[in-house]
Amino acid sequence: MSQTMTRRAALGAIASIPAIGGAVALPVATGAERAGPQENPALMSLDVKFREAFDAYLAADRHKTATIEAFAALIPPVPADLVCARKNGFYSGLTREERDLEGNTIYQPHGFARRIYDSDRIREAHGRWFNHSSGREFKALFRRAKKYEDAKERALVATGIKAAVQEREFAIDDVRRAFYDICDADAWTVTGLIAKANAKTCFASIGKETKFFSSYGGDKLAVDILRVMGKLA
Repeated sequence: MSQTMTRRAALGAIASIPAIGGAVALPVATGAERAGPQENPALMSLDVKFREAFDAYLAADRHKTATIEAFAALIPPVPADLVCARKNGFYSGLTREERDLEGNTIYQPHGFARRIYDSDRIREAHGRWFNHSSGREFKALFRRAKKYEDAKERALVATGIKAAVQEREFAIDDVRRAFYDICDADAWTVTGLIAKANAKTCFASIGKETKFFSSYGGDKLAVDILRVMGKLA
């Protein structure tokens, strides 16, 4: 294989790395290439660890998705009388913003989040008056809120969703550590460049936060590219 063809093949292989997720297969060296410069063995070891960590993340992500679907099928809808109307500002202190399982505010199409009556806040504010005529309305509201919250908690326990969310977070941490390690290693050949570019692409595909931090090691990768392409020139 000529040096020109080797450079062309290298650029083509790097350009073929998908924009979103999915690890790419490293190229299989020809006999002539095996006789040439060998890739950094430390980098190849880190590449294996990264792929294992990313595969574990993908499995954890699928598990979390499945538990969310199961949870959605079990959880009852929020009763209409537990949704605080915006005009009832006086009662807003008895509510919490509606949030998803990861604590993110759920915004409605009109741009506002619903506020749901919360049993703890109702009890804190009016519990002492539950058995008085002035507090009976709030006692009934407390019971309805508690009934809904208990049903939601049973669905959480039945699906194991809290453990699934935590498992995914731990898997992301493992991928993050493996990504930083592979970024810091030297690439000696095209195979190493592809391994590092693949790690950046996979790490960025996880979410907004990892996409931002996937820029880590960019300067180091540029140095590696110049080194490897200089050998092929």
